[in-house]
Amino acid sequence: MGPYVRTDANKITTVPGVYAAGDPTQMRHNATLASAEGVLAGVGAHQALVFGT
Repeated sequence: MGPYVRTDANKITTVPGVYAAGDPTQMRHNATLASAEGVLAGVGAHQALVFGT
């Protein structure tokens, strides 16, 4: 199946300040799901900038 990047619900990786979304983070490769994950990663990054982590 290949390696995957682990993320939490806000798409934060184990590296501080690094977010991941799309095909590297899931087994199902689908453009719609990848774009939705991109939105979630953007929301997570925004919340980290506004509220801190």
